[in-house]
Amino acid sequence: SCGTSMQDTEIPPETMTNQLRVKLLMIRNKVRMAELKLEIIALCDYADYSREGKVNLFGIFDEIYPQGLSGTYSRCFIAFTVIGQKNNHSYKIKVIVKDPQKKHILEQDVEATTGRNRKANFVFEVNSMQIPTKGIYTISLLHNQTEIGSTHFQVTDPVDDLQTQKKSTTQH
Repeated sequence: SCGTSMQDTEIPPETMTNQLRVKLLMIRNKVRMAELKLEIIALCDYADYSREGKVNLFGIFDEIYPQGLSGTYSRCFIAFTVIGQKNNHSYKIKVIVKDPQKKHILEQDVEATTGRNRKANFVFEVNSMQIPTKGIYTISLLHNQTEIGSTHFQVTDPVDDLQTQKKSTTQH
């Protein structure tokens, strides 16, 4: 029994078991086929590698307060760690940054090579990133045209943020 009553479905009882078995096999195979998994992704002020190959992250953030209305953010880093199925294997990854309207403002192909532990660290420097509007932006990583993970950051006006804080303080 899998918690589904015969009244909830139109599947004949003699075929329900086979159909469920096929669906479970498809799900299991899809999980097995996931060639690459994202372990961590960060947007930060600076990132580099140690002598041992570890990633050093400095100033991790998820909000940008642009100075003026230039429409660009001068410099930041996107760092990530992925886990592959093979040691010492090279994986092609597409880094995409989308604005609040889902328009691609940055698209870059990178290559990450796993080590003995099947993990690959990657640091990607971004100069003069276009930030045309306030709102929530998405950083996505794709492998073989499939998203393996993402994170978000918000572009906001610090004046709006201070006014919101003042209103919430005076209302209490």
